[in-house]
Amino acid sequence: MAPETAPEWPEIIVRIRNELHTLTPQNRKVAICILQDPMLLGLCGIEDFSTRSSVSAASVVRFAQYMGFSGFRDMRQACKQAILHRLHSAARTKRPQPIRELS
Repeated sequence: MAPETAPEWPEIIVRIRNELHTLTPQNRKVAICILQDPMLLGLCGIEDFSTRSSVSAASVVRFAQYMGFSGFRDMRQACKQAILHRLHSAARTKRPQPIRELS
């Protein structure tokens, strides 16, 4: 799937929460891992992520495809972009405090 047609990450989190009880056992393990620590997905490779999810790498790929991504890399990239967007937004909203001179 091309990046422009991949689902947006916030939509994926909502969808995972809404469908959690209907997912297959393997997909549920992946979903729970993502919900517990979304940054893990953005930082790990597929082998590490699949080990942490207690599923095979193929199960992680199938989950990504079920969620509308072309595969793990596409899903991880969407997660990374969402993390970066949140970090940039947080950085913009925090204004530096002026330095006060010591009396």
